Amino acid sequence: MRITLKLDPLFRAKISGEGPITLELPDGATVADGLAALSARWPELEPMLRAPAVPYSLFVNSRIVPRGRAASFALKDGDTLYLFEPVAGG
Repeated sequence: MRITLKLDPLFRAKISGEGPITLELPDGATVADGLAALSARWPELEPMLRAPAVPYSLFVNSRIVPRGRAASFALKDGDTLYLFEPVAGG
């Protein structure tokens, strides 16, 4: 299956600002599998993705995916996986 991965500027800066990324994943792949494929393609992102101290939010299409559910949240062909640094304000 094919998914699109969109990264916020924090993550894009680590991969030379590359825009939306298309990933080929096996049928039945999860959000965690998508993140593993991203890390395999750009190993410099792996420390950020694995560190619990690095805050980021995951969305599939418009649905938030808690990081603790990444291994069980199944992706479908055509999904868009968003990886964003949370924003706070006041």
